[in-house]
Amino acid sequence: MTNATVQCVVIGEVLPNIGRRHQGMHGDQVANAILYKLGSNQQRSIRAMSGNVQRVPQSVVKRVKNGGTHSAKELKRQLEYITRDEAVQSTWLNFNGTERDLRKNSVDTTVPLWTSSWAGNPKRGHTDHIILSFPNDTNPEVAEDIAREWGREVFGSGNFGDQWRYVGALHANTEHVHAHFIVDKRGNDHGQFLSISMKSELNYDVMRELHAKIANDHGLALNASSRLSRGIVDLPPSDIKYRIAHEAQKLDGDNESKTKAETPPMSAIERERREALVNSFAQQYRGLGEIASLTTGNDSSGFMTKLRGLFDSASDKLEEGISLMADANVNQPVFDPSSRLIEAHQAMVSDAQLAWNDIQEMNPGADRTLLEQQFAEQSREVQSLSASEPFLVDHSTTVASDIDPYHNDVMSGLHQLRTGLSEGGEADRGVNQVFDELRDRLQAAFEVRSDELEAMGTNADEMTERMVLQERTTGQIEGWRGQGDASAVDLDGSRSLLSELENGVGDNYESDSKFSRYEALIVSATQLGTEHGNF
Repeated sequence: MTNATVQCVVIGEVLPNIGRRHQGMHGDQVANAILYKLGSNQQRSIRAMSGNVQRVPQSVVKRVKNGGTHSAKELKRQLEYITRDEAVQSTWLNFNGTERDLRKNSVDTTVPLWTSSWAGNPKRGHTDHIILSFPNDTNPEVAEDIAREWGREVFGSGNFGDQWRYVGALHANTEHVHAHFIVDKRGNDHGQFLSISMKSELNYDVMRELHAKIANDHGLALNASSRLSRGIVDLPPSDIKYRIAHEAQKLDGDNESKTKAETPPMSAIERERREALVNSFAQQYRGLGEIASLTTGNDSSGFMTKLRGLFDSASDKLEEGISLMADANVNQPVFDPSSRLIEAHQAMVSDAQLAWNDIQEMNPGADRTLLEQQFAEQSREVQSLSASEPFLVDHSTTVASDIDPYHNDVMSGLHQLRTGLSEGGEADRGVNQVFDELRDRLQAAFEVRSDELEAMGTNADEMTERMVLQERTTGQIEGWRGQGDASAVDLDGSRSLLSELENGVGDNYESDSKFSRYEALIVSATQLGTEHGNF
């Protein structure tokens, strides 16, 4: 097993939520609804980033600021506005899970029906006004089909804890076809008050993903991804500033000096945090390119080869500070490669597990421990790409020193010192010699217990390397615990043995002038070079 082989099989998984928060997605009913419609977190993440590199237009779902109504009069005025003849392409309503077209008296019937169940005075009103927008040149009939299905899925399905009544209207009188939804916040089935926020079961990220998924099912390419995943660091203008600027632009007419919406100020710390997240996305695109490259053997169309290039290009752009821009063309072919990429990813995880098993089946010895360390290093390099894959997480997560049965302060101090030394220098040579001599002493101490170690499925060479390692992973510790017959392996016995060894070596330090220098080594590299000379 070579380092290259281990590196080849340890690729990992993209971050599950592409930088978005889904704290509210906690109920089984909600989780099942999302998984049924959108797929796993991994599929959703891959779908979004694949859409980014293919320059697919973004889904737009917005709540109208201060669009909630507080009285029958306000509700009637709002319903009459969205159903006005000069703008509307089609209108419909959904009161009890059943959708029907609007009639002449529907508004007059709706207002008293809704307001009769209103109670209290909610700050944002008893209704919500949601707008679902489509790219330029979207066919209005296709947009209507998508909007109707989206409304049923979000508000009328009961998948998000309740069913909410709503009136929908598709407008085709502007550059962008868009649908208005006026939603009664009082739930039909359970009286649950509709809450749409990042802390709620229903949030705008999910609504956009549903919009994109349903649109793709209808042949319209849409994507739902975070701004950071597209390399956009700056904050968008706030709603109030955007509205002020929009009104100013209307007053200015075609004047070139139109008022622009201002971006909110961003602190240096926040900008640094966002740039770090963009860099992590660059790594994820690179990882997806590696996964795509494994599918090209059976790719007669050549698409996966092209996709690999798109992922690599996206990674390069983000690292250079260039944003990924969407295409305005809504008629481009729709292709979701997430299933094929996930299949390739699963195959790689399987290969990684086989590689780890091959290492574990080797005869006990230092070579086996060194290969385990290489496997851990490769897993750690792609840790951001394997955030939700338990096997790879275990092999990239370092065990804390206070629970690591093989941790030794002497070794830890020497490793810390060596990281700051120039390779091949006097101090570096001195530290390496101390490591060699410590290995010899550990080897001799473990040889005394060779029968006991053999019963544990290991030997003195292997135990020496385990203890000399700078750090160990959860996967390594669990592997050592389970070698051979798991019930026969006594890790507590190993811990006891190491404790005895450490105490014994400590005693030797006091009488051995050469080994008493380890304290000076850990103090500083400068002292090592100037005060202690050669070993």
